[in-house]
Amino acid sequence: MTDRFDPFWAGCARGVLLVPRCAGCGRWHWYPPLGCPCGGELVWTDVGDTGTVFSFTVAHRSFLPPGAVALPYPVALVEPDAAPGVRLLGAVIGTEPAVGQRVSVDFRNGLPVFLNS
Repeated sequence: MTDRFDPFWAGCARGVLLVPRCAGCGRWHWYPPLGCPCGGELVWTDVGDTGTVFSFTVAHRSFLPPGAVALPYPVALVEPDAAPGVRLLGAVIGTEPAVGQRVSVDFRNGLPVFLNS
């Protein structure tokens, strides 16, 4: 049985950030639904590697694999430039985030993380 997140994780493994978009109405979806309300087909689409911090916090307990990042670490909701309205969660590496900050995506241990761009 496949999981509806499989294409996302396969993209991360290849170093590509993928988000589903409806081929019918063009709407971006996150979290991936089973289908678009318009009935159109969902197509996993590369959203590029840049975005903007929408919100952030500091994690004191890790949800990442052991050794991925040192605790505590900032976690942000990032809106990819190519997918307005989508907000992806990820650790922010090498900088303290701020709302409105420009970031780029990188991949560590198959997980997306965000860097100051």
